[in-house]
Amino acid sequence: MNRSLALRPENVPARLKLAAHHLKLGEIEAAQEQLEDALLYDPENQQSKRGLAKAYARQGNRLAGMGEIERAVERFNQALLLDSGVPDVHENLGMLQEHLDQPKLAIAHFDRLISLRPEASGGYLRLGRLLVAEGENERARKVLLEGRSVALIQSLHGEVHEFDSLLDIVE
Repeated sequence: MNRSLALRPENVPARLKLAAHHLKLGEIEAAQEQLEDALLYDPENQQSKRGLAKAYARQGNRLAGMGEIERAVERFNQALLLDSGVPDVHENLGMLQEHLDQPKLAIAHFDRLISLRPEASGGYLRLGRLLVAEGENERARKVLLEGRSVALIQSLHGEVHEFDSLLDIVE
């Protein structure tokens, strides 16, 4: 495939296949290079944008794991510029913003997470905790009740208990 790209560097489908192969092997930078090149040849290619967003998100995860929080936030934000509909990116950014004591930004990301993944109770729990901490009790109560319902449907009894504990605070 590298030979094919040497002969036809504008071959976006070949670049996408090679990038996917690199991602499977955990070679994030190599995948990123192929995807960035693919976007040079076809700037509107959604598959290239989505793939590059995934590569940036993986880099963000790695940076966060190494304690490089600010750099991780930058990488996740780059991912969102390419594809704002990735729930995991919003979840990770929300947690990092919370860690950086930026509750308003964290709240925005958890809101978006819930809109993208309403069936996952964890987003409601994280958002509810932040809203309680920020004194937004009325909104917190609504979010916590919604999340509690989601957790009940999924039989997540431990989370139901956490929702109940937080609801006791706001009521």
